[in-house]
Amino acid sequence: MADTQETARRLAIVCAREQEIGGRLRAGPLGSDDLLRELIQAARAGEDVADRVDTLHSVLEAIGVVRGLYAFDEHGSAGDRGVHAVGVDRGLPAEPVHLCPNARCARFWWPQGPAPVPRCTVSGDALRRERR
Repeated sequence: MADTQETARRLAIVCAREQEIGGRLRAGPLGSDDLLRELIQAARAGEDVADRVDTLHSVLEAIGVVRGLYAFDEHGSAGDRGVHAVGVDRGLPAEPVHLCPNARCARFWWPQGPAPVPRCTVSGDALRRERR
């Protein structure tokens, strides 16, 4: 089972890429995205979703999505591996960022011109704005 931080990261991928993940599940041998729907419903109900997120990740790998949920990660990595350039400040810039409205997952979105703020797949609320 994944740790809490990893569960939040995986749930963020689900929230941001629900359509693509659902499409891949429907196109695969399962022919259904029920597993994804059940995960989202459990998150909406406030249930612990760690096991469901782990199962979804494993099922994606089993049906040929080599990196599981991480194949849908728009940030392109499976986590901070601890390799950083010397002299580069790793602190967050002091600019607006939009985060999960319920702080359930690690999803974030940087404002991009006139693009509308994305909505949370779980709650339906717009991502909340914070200054970092």
